[in-house]
Amino acid sequence: MKKYKFGLILLAMFVVLTACGGNDSAKSGSSETGKGSNFPSKPVELIVPYAAGGGTEYRGSFLCRYG
Repeated sequence: MKKYKFGLILLAMFVVLTACGGNDSAKSGSSETGKGSNFPSKPVELIVPYAAGGGTEYRGSFLCRYG
């Protein structure tokens, strides 16, 4: 039950932070990089500093795969 609550809280935080991170500069035409929606141009690497097979590693791979 504790893991379920933690997962719901984590999901809620992700949704709220995603909703707050809107990019209004693309609408106004004042993009800092000049590329607009091509950011990031290189792959993003997520480093999980824990052993393989644990909960943190599982969530990190899930985030990389579907995030």
